[in-house]
Amino acid sequence: MIQNSDCRNGQRGSCMNAFVSRISGARLIQITIDMWNSLFLIVIFFMVLGCFWKEKEQRSISDPIPLTKELLILCVAVFFYNILDAISLLCNGAVTGIGRIWKYIGEYGYFTTGIFLILFLMDTIRKSVSHGANARRTGIAVTVIQALQYCNLILLASNPFLRKLFIIDSSNCYSRVVPGYYIWSGINILSLLAAAVICALQFREMDKFRKQITVVSVGITLAGAVCNLFFYTISLHCICVSVITICLFMIYFRNRTEIMTENIYRIEKLRTSLILSQISPHFIHNSITAIIYYADKDTAKTKSALISFSKYLRKNLDFVNHNSLTSIEDEIEHAKIYLSLEELRFGEDLKVIFDLHTNTFKLPVLTIQPLVENAVKHGIKTSDTGCGTITIHSEADAEHYIITITDDGSGFDTDLLKHMDAAHTGIRSVKSRLSLFCRGTLTVESTLGKGTVCRITIPRSEEQYENTDNGR
Repeated sequence: MIQNSDCRNGQRGSCMNAFVSRISGARLIQITIDMWNSLFLIVIFFMVLGCFWKEKEQRSISDPIPLTKELLILCVAVFFYNILDAISLLCNGAVTGIGRIWKYIGEYGYFTTGIFLILFLMDTIRKSVSHGANARRTGIAVTVIQALQYCNLILLASNPFLRKLFIIDSSNCYSRVVPGYYIWSGINILSLLAAAVICALQFREMDKFRKQITVVSVGITLAGAVCNLFFYTISLHCICVSVITICLFMIYFRNRTEIMTENIYRIEKLRTSLILSQISPHFIHNSITAIIYYADKDTAKTKSALISFSKYLRKNLDFVNHNSLTSIEDEIEHAKIYLSLEELRFGEDLKVIFDLHTNTFKLPVLTIQPLVENAVKHGIKTSDTGCGTITIHSEADAEHYIITITDDGSGFDTDLLKHMDAAHTGIRSVKSRLSLFCRGTLTVESTLGKGTVCRITIPRSEEQYENTDNGR
């Protein structure tokens, strides 16, 4: 038994010696670097993915954080770039059938992923520089540069037949082919130099975030491409793209923190304006006066009015501290409570029509009631007759949910909305919260003497905002 164990240990030792002799020390260093890079990329990928899902759940921004999807794609691509390089190095000198197969997979996969990475980095640069007066021409120039990579793709696709880029010899070892490999590298360097010139011309027009992206993407990639021509032992491409990914992650995370901090400030500012817009001394005074008026005349009506008044105040206080979206049913119910109090003053002079065709979506809190209040105060009340009709209509098409609040009151000049002051805090707050929480919009159309139409449009997007027909 001891002799058999010694034999097995001796076999393992000889296999290990053969492996070490087949793979040089430089290749072992490269494999170790590739594995560590891959580990870092996995960590970065899941951190960015976590941020992405957190943003979707919180709905705390109107637009996605820039570079999120690009960084996720880049992590996956660079991960495979490192893995394929490691596979190729591990199979170097392995003359078995399976060794040759994996060697070919590693080398051709490595070069193919390299083309994809150059195209992807160019696309990221194009998005960063395609702004301002020369946006179209800049975009076309970067697209032309990207087209150069198709020359490399043709060179790679023809290599199994012509062997002009690299060869895998009988001992299953990789070797560059001159001048094919230098043509390949020359195209990459030329593309990156052209991209650097374009970025330099547009540099002043970029914001700080875009400047950092372009400097990292172009600068490090270009340095790696040039150095790899002369430094053959270690693959600087893998190291450079991994460093780029880590740097872009750091830039992304700092930018995300700044955006999220700004959004928290905006939400708090909107909450303050919401509180101010809902504390209406005139409405409270008028409601209490109307309730006192009916106290001796109609006890049942007085009791109902007090209950409605209590619900109205409670809803306002609850909604102010409500950060997420609420159902359209809750919003309609709150509007009905408000209108029931206004009907105490207006009586039959105020008519309300609810024409609801869909009631299973969500929207920011206190969206409908402020618009209904404006319709009463600035539409019906100020009309020539002092009476009128308010219609609340909801519908859905293939892409949007639409709520329309219409009154046939006095109307007004909509140009006044361009210079909204403290008196129009409600409209400004509704617009901001619709945009911030669900990418919704509010449009106001009005004609003097005929009335006003307020139209709320909310994207019907299950993917981002969980606004679905089943309300889940």
